Amino acid sequence: MNVNADVTRLLSILAQTNTTHLPPPAPPAPPAPPPTPPPHSRPQFADPRLHGGSPFFQQPPAPIPVTPAATAVVDPKSITDWPAALKYVMNTIYRNEEVMAQIKKMKRHQHDHEKQWWVAREELVRKHEARVESSKRVAELLRGLGTMPTTATSNLPTPESEKEELRVFDQKVHTRSEEMVKHMASEFAAMGIPFFCRAGLPEKEKEDAEQLQALRRRVVELLEDLCEGE
Repeated sequence: MNVNADVTRLLSILAQTNTTHLPPPAPPAPPAPPPTPPPHSRPQFADPRLHGGSPFFQQPPAPIPVTPAATAVVDPKSITDWPAALKYVMNTIYRNEEVMAQIKKMKRHQHDHEKQWWVAREELVRKHEARVESSKRVAELLRGLGTMPTTATSNLPTPESEKEELRVFDQKVHTRSEEMVKHMASEFAAMGIPFFCRAGLPEKEKEDAEQLQALRRRVVELLEDLCEGE
């Protein structure tokens, strides 16, 4: 009985000793912080064509300037119809300031000459009218005095002679106007105006001379309208 009590006492002492010298249990470890995301960076791809080296992901190249096709140069000598002449005048002649200035100058000179001729003719007509009135007054005065017309009064111009004088004047104006038209036509030819810069009419086109003159008048009217519109 004593032996069992001693053994029981010894086991109790050993149990207390082991409990005293064992370290206390460690506190639980704090939870691990969440992983920090890496800084923003260019994604890496296995295929090098998809980052940097691929032309599909680069800035598009600058567009290559396209040079417009050169406009075909039209020779005004080859123009034979009105639509082509109208297009040439509007696109070439009207845009040429130097040519348009020359045309305006020619137009002023033409109008100046026409005005001078008209004024001179009116003066001649008034001179004839005044002469007729003067001769009538002289004749009436002489008849009132019972005197026969003198040689001086009988030598006054007759209506027939005055008409002839006017006809001669008109003929001179007509001749000068034709010379002016020829000069203007040569100037238009030098400028490259359609229907004026043709060297000459072939035999087969001589029958169309009237049509050519009509086309020339039409071009001149167009140029006058363009000059007045500026």
